[in-house]
Order: sequence, then structure tokens, then C-alpha cells
Amino acid sequence: MGTVSTKEEVRKIYAETIGRVNAFIDGLKASNEQNDEDAKKDVEVLIASIETDHGRLQKLVDELERDSEFEKFTIAFFGQTNAGKSTIIEALRILFNEDSRGKQISLNEEQQRNWRADYLAKCRDVLQGLGEIKRHYMPPRQRKWKLAVAFAAGLVLGLIIAA
Repeated sequence: MGTVSTKEEVRKIYAETIGRVNAFIDGLKASNEQNDEDAKKDVEVLIASIETDHGRLQKLVDELERDSEFEKFTIAFFGQTNAGKSTIIEALRILFNEDSRGKQISLNEEQQRNWRADYLAKCRDVLQGLGEIKRHYMPPRQRKWKLAVAFAAGLVLGLIIAA
């Protein structure tokens, strides 16, 4: 036995619903034959009303079958601001490995690596510039000691940024 598609399952539910309503109307008509004339008229009015509603139901089912897309589902989220709608959607996109979301994550990771490299390069340039300024304005005897401290501070700063 093969697998049943969602479309087939839904069509089966529609057919069962219409079949039950038809069976109900047929049962009412059959049982009405046993009623007296006054009761028959009352039941016939009810049957006519049910048949009218049944006609509208049949049209609705036909529209649903014609207009439904069973290959993909659309889900709507609504609620107050900051209720977590976007968070749930993003979590679902990641959970189900949505291709476009995976590509976006990879692109973001690459951009972050590039930005980090640019930032570190700028930090090195700033530290180098500061070192040049200190060497220019520092007395010769203090240069060696201050240069070592500046180098150590730059090294620590670089390690903190790289971590």
C-alpha cells in the first residue's frame, strides 16, 4: 500500500463530510414518510433548509478543493509587538534547514570574518601610529622602557580583540 498524499487525505475528508450530510438528509426523508401530514410539512421545511445549507457546503468544498495548495503550507503568525513571532519563524527556518536561511547565515559569517579582519587591521594601524607619535615626542632614555610597555599593551589588546 502506497503513501497517501495530503491532498488525497483532505479530499477524503471532504467526501466523507458531504456523504454524511447526504446520509443525514436521506435518513430524514425516509423517517418523514412515517409522520402524519402536519409533521411531514414541518420536517420538509427543515429538510429544504438543510439542503440549502448543504448546497452552500458543497460549493465551499468545491472551492477549497480547487483553490487549495497542498504541496506547501502557509502559516500566519500574529500577536503583540515583541511577542516573539520573528524569533519563532527564524527558529523554524533554522530547524528545517531552509536553503535561503542557510545561505544567509553563511554570508553573515563571512561578512563577520571580513569585518573582524578589517577592524583588527585598523587597530594595528592606530597602535602603530600611536607608537610613532610616542617615539617622536619621547625623550631618548625613556623610549626603550615605554616602547616595551606600549608593545605589551598592544599585544594584550590584540589578543583580547582576536579572542
